[in-house]
Amino acid sequence: MIAIVSSTIFPSAAPIYWGGHRRIIPSHERLGATQKTIQSLLRANVDEVYLADNSGENWVPRTEDDLKPAKVYVFGHFQFLNKGISELYLLLSVLPHLPANTPILKISGRYYLKNGLTFELGGVDVAAHFTVYARTQLWMSTRCYLVKDKTVYERFLKDTLRELYAYQARIVGPGSLLRILRNSLSPQRDDSPYDDPRQPIELAAARVLNRTDYRVKKVDMLGIEGITGDEARSLLIE
Repeated sequence: MIAIVSSTIFPSAAPIYWGGHRRIIPSHERLGATQKTIQSLLRANVDEVYLADNSGENWVPRTEDDLKPAKVYVFGHFQFLNKGISELYLLLSVLPHLPANTPILKISGRYYLKNGLTFELGGVDVAAHFTVYARTQLWMSTRCYLVKDKTVYERFLKDTLRELYAYQARIVGPGSLLRILRNSLSPQRDDSPYDDPRQPIELAAARVLNRTDYRVKKVDMLGIEGITGDEARSLLIE
């Protein structure tokens, strides 16, 4: 098994989420947390760790030395306001560097395995944790999950992107019906963010896995912990 860590250790100061701003977490804290992520993966006997970072030109040279033995790949993708979209493109970009026919653990930077790897694929395509919000909305935790191999992973990432971009063109209730009719009759007034949809990737990913032919294992507990600034918060999700 290999692992992909997605990170932005040296983030842009540009605003995200439609006028919001990034949390002011110093880069040295981001780096230290990512080092902890890598060490937790090595303790879990992951064969190789690949770090995909989206710092671009903000990357400080030789930082990769501080992240060994992880193999570090730095990209400079356009930063979408929906940072989930940026992560999807980041993960797609690192796939060509991964070995074939090998299970993949994906974990977000600044999270780490608290007690080693506590779940496994068991012959399925994707193993992930799901939560139901507002009694009807199924969310997939994209902080940490397992995928059969990079072929399945590429398909899943592209399917999730497709779902993100397609969803706002669908009729899912009276409001969306009126919006689509209004925009069709008056396209010059259409200000929908088709280029940067606002929907969380957790929702899109869950719909993809729920509606298609992926073999999915639902995990009750991830056993990961996240670091936000000076505060560590438990993510032993039940």
